Amino acid sequence: MFRRQNNDEVTPQEAVGLQDQGAAVLVDVREDDEWAAGHAPEAVHLPLAQVGDAASRFDGQQVLAVCRSGGRSAKATEVLAAAGIDVLTVA
Repeated sequence: MFRRQNNDEVTPQEAVGLQDQGAAVLVDVREDDEWAAGHAPEAVHLPLAQVGDAASRFDGQQVLAVCRSGGRSAKATEVLAAAGIDVLTVA
């Protein structure tokens, strides 16, 4: 598994590499309108408000949380990590 020294954050390029290797799933925690405006082709859409309820969906997977500016993905990272999910934030 890939770990960074800067508080479990990866660059977009590192995230793409992890996805390409099949080593991680990209979870976009933006709202529906933002998702509809554009998103990564391989991303899973899970609005922040639903992250806690869906955490078990990612058991055994490396999760890469992403949003527009980093605030929601940081919160999603906290929630998923508290549920025991291996998660990184995409910068």
